[in-house]
Amino acid sequence: MKSKQALVPKLRFVEFESEWAAHSLKSLLTHVIDNRGKTPPTEKQGIPLIEANAVGDRKINYSVCSKYVTQSTFNDWFRKYLDSGDTVFTTVGSTAECSFYIGEKVAAIAQNLVGLRFGKQNSAFMFYAFSTKSNQEKFKRIQMGAVQPSIKVSQMIHIKLDTPSLPEQEKIAAF
Repeated sequence: MKSKQALVPKLRFVEFESEWAAHSLKSLLTHVIDNRGKTPPTEKQGIPLIEANAVGDRKINYSVCSKYVTQSTFNDWFRKYLDSGDTVFTTVGSTAECSFYIGEKVAAIAQNLVGLRFGKQNSAFMFYAFSTKSNQEKFKRIQMGAVQPSIKVSQMIHIKLDTPSLPEQEKIAAF
């Protein structure tokens, strides 16, 4: 019989001692912003349409955005909208890349991206958790396809992520 290994990081702030808990991504989320399968009409100016090439650094790289939507398209066409603190995650091509949306400008996400909004979790901590090599590997293991790999939201929500208490998340995110 294999014994359960405690979920305790090797390096941590001294005031925290409790084990981290493994949670499915689904249980941590309140919203998934997904415009998959729908391409909006685009313009040369207006509200930036974030595509995969703008994702991968901590912040979204708006300087590479080449497509925009009108205010009318933004209001009427999209199903859901990004909110400050959402993690933007690539689901096709260069999968599992992520950036942290801080709401510095109103923007929409294109196909092949999802926005992830966390409920009772610290959103900055969750972004950093998504950025770790071990969690990136978890997402890469469920990708499908060789030429154009993709990750389905219906599969990724079952990935388990190790999370500490909210006070520890806040301390890690602030650090």
